[in-house]
Amino acid sequence: MSSYLENTTGATGENLDQYRLFEDLKKPVPPSNPSLNEKQLIFIENYSSGPNKFHIGKSCEAAGVVRQSYQFWMATNPIFNAIVTDLRENIVDVAETGLYKSAASGEPWAIKFILERLGKKRGYGLNFDITSGNQPLQINIVPAKPELPPDVSDSPSN
Repeated sequence: MSSYLENTTGATGENLDQYRLFEDLKKPVPPSNPSLNEKQLIFIENYSSGPNKFHIGKSCEAAGVVRQSYQFWMATNPIFNAIVTDLRENIVDVAETGLYKSAASGEPWAIKFILERLGKKRGYGLNFDITSGNQPLQINIVPAKPELPPDVSDSPSN
């Protein structure tokens, strides 16, 4: 498990100690404290490595539970939630690195994506914020005057 922590977090030396919490979770914990059961440990191991890496459904299957168990654990077990959340953040970090590399190499799709999301304050983006003096723009809709039928006296006489 230490290899997972070292490989996914890049932690070394003193920093590695804070990530050793995962190793310590395998040790018995007093019942008053939240802990991880064997199925949760199997889920985390499968979710963090191997062919089921980052696949919730297949990791549940490997642990012998249904997806609702995973959702229940996320909602009720702060230790399980913290570990899975950290793993998810790792996925985002990897994706961001790939995105930045693509933008740096001039990939138009990556440049557009970054500008639309991060360049909003500079005028880039898909949504426009229309305001007047930092107040919402007020629009008054005035109904058009209905057309009246032409007056009979205005019609040309034959």
